[in-house]
Amino acid sequence: MSNLIYHSEESYNKGESPFDAAIRDTVDSEQVRIVCPYIGPTYVKSILSDVDEWQIITDIVAWVGTFHGDSRDEIKEFIEEHQPRIHHFRHIHAKVVLSDDSAVLGSANLTDKGVTGRTEMGVRFCLPLN
Repeated sequence: MSNLIYHSEESYNKGESPFDAAIRDTVDSEQVRIVCPYIGPTYVKSILSDVDEWQIITDIVAWVGTFHGDSRDEIKEFIEEHQPRIHHFRHIHAKVVLSDDSAVLGSANLTDKGVTGRTEMGVRFCLPLN
């Protein structure tokens, strides 16, 4: 099964983001893999807070370099704390959130603006339940 993910008029007006809903449904799993160049530190902490095993593939240089001030410091601390789980892949552009039974692929970076405030497009794939 697959679902197209895009913003409705309601989600742009402070309603629930369909990207956030799909990502949170996908990470409701024991094992999660994320591929994304730009990840908001608060957002990533919130979606991974209950995940036992996770891994991030990102361009660490681009990720740290895009953010400023407290956010940059928070990202550096997050990377240092979870270094074995975070892998550098230069010039990565893909945006994927993958679990045991579903995946979200799309154009949205995992930042507050990318997930809730931009015109983005994505798709969520789910394994059929028997």
